[in-house]
Amino acid sequence: MKYLYFILTLFIVLPATAQKKFSHKISFGSSYVVGQERDNDIGGYSSDNTVGYLGLKFDYVASFNLNPYLSIGPGFGIRHLINFDDQTSSNFSWDNTFDYTSYFALPVYLNMNLRFIDKKVSPFVGLSAGYSFSLNSQDLYVYGFGDYTKKIKSGFMMLVNPGVSISFRNGMAISAGPYFEFQPSKILESGGTHGIDNKINQYLYHFGLQANLSF
Repeated sequence: MKYLYFILTLFIVLPATAQKKFSHKISFGSSYVVGQERDNDIGGYSSDNTVGYLGLKFDYVASFNLNPYLSIGPGFGIRHLINFDDQTSSNFSWDNTFDYTSYFALPVYLNMNLRFIDKKVSPFVGLSAGYSFSLNSQDLYVYGFGDYTKKIKSGFMMLVNPGVSISFRNGMAISAGPYFEFQPSKILESGGTHGIDNKINQYLYHFGLQANLSF
């Protein structure tokens, strides 16, 4: 929580002190997300499972440009994960309906961006680290277990995005490149006719592409 207070303070202090060295950056991206699950709590046995998500992201960063190469600042965003593997059942066998679950999260983080050369076109690498807050849960139904709730727990996150940036004379810049995001988390399942109360370790690996606009 102290880390969150520090980032929120930067949102207020940096724009007031940076003047012309202050810039805004917005980013859009899409990814394939691998959720590696490991459950050690069911009957004393452990089980591994891999779940695939479609990931969509939006980010805003308030950057303080320390020099032509290095910028740093707080950021926040939205993460939307769509899982097409979660299906409900209406009888003894899984039904054939196309079903999915959808999860939203709000990451708050500190971002650092490094340009390797002070030219119009320059390679760069960005690094972000912070905390991702879960915003919703999903209500599911499985025959024999009844209705239960599934949620991805809030947790630490980090992101690395290399790429190439193009700067313009008016102070704007565009950039694009791949990104990798990692979040160790848990799947929380509760409810049902048998009183489900599962906590499943899940490691989320995002592999995607993003585009950025700075101004």
